[in-house]
Amino acid sequence: MAALRKLNLSGNHLSGNIPSTLGKLQKLETLSLSNNRFQAAFPESFGKLTSLTALDLSYNNLSGKIPKSLEAIVSLRYFNVSFNKLEDEIPSSGSFANFTTRSFMSNKALHIDSNARLT
Repeated sequence: MAALRKLNLSGNHLSGNIPSTLGKLQKLETLSLSNNRFQAAFPESFGKLTSLTALDLSYNNLSGKIPKSLEAIVSLRYFNVSFNKLEDEIPSSGSFANFTTRSFMSNKALHIDSNARLT
């Protein structure tokens, strides 16, 4: 399982917390957990997914903030956390400098850092 490159568990009505052990899948390139019922915070361990190019956590019930550790994932090209309950500041460094507001839609408590370039 450590060599897993793509994981798509979208639309399965999964609930509870996102397992932090997913952060151990260091060769993972694509992770989609969209359209489920995940709640609570986003695992800090996701910052260890240094091969990640796409992360989709849209349409869940995630709360808390987006971990700043994700800024270190320079390979991240697609990021979507729309339609959750996330809050606090959107990271602005690393790949986050390239994401548009579409990646963050319908998270009423998220806000953009005054230095961010989101369009």
